[in-house]
Amino acid sequence: SDDVSNCSIKLKPINNPAFAFNTHPKINKQVYEKSSILQLKEAGKGFPSGRAVGILKWTSNGVNEDLIPIRINCWPEEESRGQVNVSMEYSMDLKNFELHDVRIIIPLGTSASPNVVNADGNYKHNSSSNELVWELDLIDSSNSSGSLEFNIQQKNVEAFFPIHVHFSSKQQYCPIDVLQITSMTGEDHIPYGITKGLSSEEYVIG
Repeated sequence: SDDVSNCSIKLKPINNPAFAFNTHPKINKQVYEKSSILQLKEAGKGFPSGRAVGILKWTSNGVNEDLIPIRINCWPEEESRGQVNVSMEYSMDLKNFELHDVRIIIPLGTSASPNVVNADGNYKHNSSSNELVWELDLIDSSNSSGSLEFNIQQKNVEAFFPIHVHFSSKQQYCPIDVLQITSMTGEDHIPYGITKGLSSEEYVIG
């Protein structure tokens, strides 16, 4: 309703120099910077209802290797008769973190089928795109590292790059949290729910 959309969102203050924050131009930036409150500049106007709208964005300052969600090592070794042995390993060093629906896509550079020697998780060979897809439904503290090994007829050890990685998570790097939502008209607290999550847009190992 209009009463609910005309509200003020109080966030938990974040004092973390690793992140930079930007408010939407229609948000009162001075109020946010002083009190961690998101509200519109124009009094009496409410947020759009019935559709998602971004009002606060954040970016990581610089490259903090501690925030890398998953590391991939790929070791192609040339063997006899134009065959390559590829040993791969993933590792996730983030504590109390979970990655869901992880897909590690390895280009093969050939229409030859790979012979998978061993694999943690699942795998499938996409013959139409000459790729091997390594799949893990969940990576957490119980399987924070894993390996995949396969052999394939291939003379070029550089053919297995770049590797593309896709994943999602119900957690976030930036500890954004809502403390309360208040009506701008009556200052009553408004019930709310929160859904958090992240997904990879582009994550490439060259």
